[in-house]
Amino acid sequence: MGLFCLNFSFFLFFITLLTMPFVFLLWILNFVLVIEWVFSLNVVFSLTFTWMFDFVSLSFCALVSFISACVMMFSYSYMGSDVFIKRFSILVMMFVLSMNLLIFTPNLIALLLGWDGLGLVSFILVIYYQNFKSLNAGLVTAFTNRLGDALLLFVIAICVNNGIWDLVCAFNSNFVLVCFCFVVGAMTKSAQVPFSSWLPLAMAAPTPVSALVHSSTLVTAGLFIMVRFYNILILWDYFVDLVLVIGTITLLMAGVCAIYENDLKKIVALSTLSQLGVMMLSFFLLNWGITLFHLYSHALFKALLFLCVGVAIHNNFNTQDIRFIGSLYKEIPLVTICLLIANLALCGMPFLSGFYSKDLILESMIFKNTNLLIFFMIFFGTGLTVGYSTRLVLAVFLSENKFNFSLSCSENDKFLIIPILCLSIVSVVGGKFMQLFFCDFYYFNILSVNNKMMIMFIILFGVWISFIFWFNMESKLFSSSLNFFFSTMWFLSFVVIMPFSFYVFFFSEVGFIMLNSGWNEIVVNKGVLNISFYFMNLIQIVQSKVFNLWVFLMVMFVFIFMFF
Repeated sequence: MGLFCLNFSFFLFFITLLTMPFVFLLWILNFVLVIEWVFSLNVVFSLTFTWMFDFVSLSFCALVSFISACVMMFSYSYMGSDVFIKRFSILVMMFVLSMNLLIFTPNLIALLLGWDGLGLVSFILVIYYQNFKSLNAGLVTAFTNRLGDALLLFVIAICVNNGIWDLVCAFNSNFVLVCFCFVVGAMTKSAQVPFSSWLPLAMAAPTPVSALVHSSTLVTAGLFIMVRFYNILILWDYFVDLVLVIGTITLLMAGVCAIYENDLKKIVALSTLSQLGVMMLSFFLLNWGITLFHLYSHALFKALLFLCVGVAIHNNFNTQDIRFIGSLYKEIPLVTICLLIANLALCGMPFLSGFYSKDLILESMIFKNTNLLIFFMIFFGTGLTVGYSTRLVLAVFLSENKFNFSLSCSENDKFLIIPILCLSIVSVVGGKFMQLFFCDFYYFNILSVNNKMMIMFIILFGVWISFIFWFNMESKLFSSSLNFFFSTMWFLSFVVIMPFSFYVFFFSEVGFIMLNSGWNEIVVNKGVLNISFYFMNLIQIVQSKVFNLWVFLMVMFVFIFMFF
């Protein structure tokens, strides 16, 4: 069973190696290949299926294939004892296929298949362990993503009404409405405020799924679609202001919640949410290349962080509380070093992959004319990123392991270590490599000493916050009220998700009762039964009490026919 998982991993590695030469070629030639397959062409409308191959689509395909290959090889060792490992591999394969449908085509039918496929397969993967916690997380994930699917279906209805099958042409009619539905649908996929509460709950999925879903696939699907159609969305008057406000609030909320969180996987999920906020607000810089640059670099080191966290959890009897995990460097030193590299890249440590994109976004924000409050919130949220990352490092290095012994995952397992080492290497050198593709240096930012020192001050501020929260875990800073407030993500779960879920289940139950005990009971069950009884009684009456009358009438009819 496990060999299927391993073979799929090798196949994805092959796809990555096959795609990279074409990525370089299309980047050098600045060439776009469009293949259009015409199904039907008439006077009313034309039904076509379009494939678009350019630098962006092929590079994103290579990124998704590389991370998926690493995750599947990691799963071969990490989930080798799972009896349903083949089913898990097939689901991940469907997930990658849905993502590639979303990447390569602007056609409405294929886009809907990819968009819906991501939501459906993610729901199945989240409920993989089949317990109540997984079911709750899966339903919240499905409901939230279904809202985005409904908005995309609404856009498709507008397009089909105008005889359009390519999404590029959809903006020609009802421009403002299409842009609004498009952006809000992308926000639901990318877990932006107020649709953020599903992302930490999706941690109920297996760790390899979290490494794939929360790094390069589901959460980046909405942002990738916005990058694809950025040159059209920018014509909407409210687009820039909307993404700036939404991204800033998401960044700040995720940072504050992560500082108070003790669940290891949820901290990493909230860090993903924080960086999604950074990507969203980077659209404000009017350069989609910077957004795509940070999306790629974040995908690499976040996948590495999830894999290292999975090993740490497995090494401590599946315990996810950072207060019980410690001294990992004594047991799994190589994985701990890789975890430190991923954390430093997340903080924006110089010369790691996160530095080149994140520092570029922050420096560019200094030169933009932004509101002072928004500016303060962005840099405060950045400081919180350093804070919860440093707090995670303190938990790994400085704290003592609360268990007398551990499972001691073997670092001699090559299928466990090779994916982590591959992602570690690209997390170190990938930022500088990708900078050559996304950053044209026809212009550059020259910062004053004060502006540059402000970024350093933000980093030191984050380190100071992490020490305060680490050494005062039992103080009023971690009171039950504050923990409840931040664990529910500022009550977003109650305000946005729970009412929606409650009314869906409530009206479903009411509808079921009304149909089962009302019209369905009267018309279908009792109605058919009553009609059957009526005709049965009628036939019985005719056959018993009026039989003599029927015989007499028949004889009289024969007599009249013979003699008259």
